[in-house]
Amino acid sequence: MYIVEVNGETCDGAECMECIEGCPVEMLGLVAYVNGNGVNKEISGVITDMADCIGCLACETVCPTESIKVTEY
Repeated sequence: MYIVEVNGETCDGAECMECIEGCPVEMLGLVAYVNGNGVNKEISGVITDMADCIGCLACETVCPTESIKVTEY
């Protein structure tokens, strides 16, 4: 099993999406914050489904801000 840590302070989220596009098992995605009317206020951050991670390091390798760290658990 692998742990994927994303530094929210340096991650560009919706502006970048390199890690999401580079993940071969599609375990990464964006977090959308929605207001009471169902309208997106903000789209940012990356969420992970750790169970699907194969530890290939693709996300860590393509991240231009070095915001992702993958470690074996």
